Amino acid sequence: MKSVGYVYGGGQTKFGELYEAGLDDLIIQAAEEALRGAEMGISEIDLIVVSSMTSPELLGQGHLSGHVTQILG
Repeated sequence: MKSVGYVYGGGQTKFGELYEAGLDDLIIQAAEEALRGAEMGISEIDLIVVSSMTSPELLGQGHLSGHVTQILG
């Protein structure tokens, strides 16, 4: 049986020094952009891919994908 996957939407935050926004705020901004682009609700999502330009050792964000799952429910 062949499995097929699709990417319906993507989101990212602005690049730069975003001191006014916390990590949770940035996660929500990117997720809302992706959901708008996909024209879907969060309950319709089967998979979320998380990436970061910084290494876990640099900012202590080795748990980032788990944190995203917790924030988005």
